[in-house]
Amino acid sequence: MEELRPAIAGAGALNAEWGSAEVAGQDVPRTPGRKLVVKAGADLHLELINTGTETWTNVSVNDVAVAPLSSGERTWIAWTPATAGHYRLRAHDENTGRFGEALDIEAQ
Repeated sequence: MEELRPAIAGAGALNAEWGSAEVAGQDVPRTPGRKLVVKAGADLHLELINTGTETWTNVSVNDVAVAPLSSGERTWIAWTPATAGHYRLRAHDENTGRFGEALDIEAQ
């Protein structure tokens, strides 16, 4: 017997993918699913793409607020790993939690 569940408004409508990356002002090739290796203290500019169907209104990435973004639009996130370590950046919606592609960063 198939289980029936109530429809959840907005379910599956939020999605995010990471695009281009710049480290200390230089373009850095990035392969989806592979970690980005950088020097601790390096200024990063990371392209974030709304690949879902819903406009983002209350989204942040590791406490960096993201301006409202319609489906298909792109924005840039500025972030600096202050110390050596492993970091994971992922979009977070105030109402539904984390979503989309995670970006793993290793700062050395």
